[in-house]
Amino acid sequence: MLSQDPTIYSDPITGVYDAYTVGAVERFQDKHDIVHAGQPGYGNVGIKTKAELNLLYATPVITQLSATSAPVAQTMTPADKESIIQLLKAQITLLMQQLAKLLSSEGKMATSALSRFGEIHFWPF
Repeated sequence: MLSQDPTIYSDPITGVYDAYTVGAVERFQDKHDIVHAGQPGYGNVGIKTKAELNLLYATPVITQLSATSAPVAQTMTPADKESIIQLLKAQITLLMQQLAKLLSSEGKMATSALSRFGEIHFWPF
């Protein structure tokens, strides 16, 4: 993923999480204002970095928080939680757009499909 942006990763691709990869992750985190040098998590792919990578490079994937992930959620700051909520909203929007395209490509009306699923509303938490 990171090698898709030459300003982030222009080193040899080794296929392992090595110094080249750490440097690329750090540049990615700096560029996207996720975390900076001297802060915890710099150079590591944590929740916020993974979410940003998925938003930019991957097909959206929906995951569920389980009871075992609750302690992680409890240690997040309100700003972290809000950031994740915004990223999830963007992923939901992309999924709805992909659904509309798929239905349109099958000759089905996207609007009728969207009305079957109802509108998506975001409520404050």
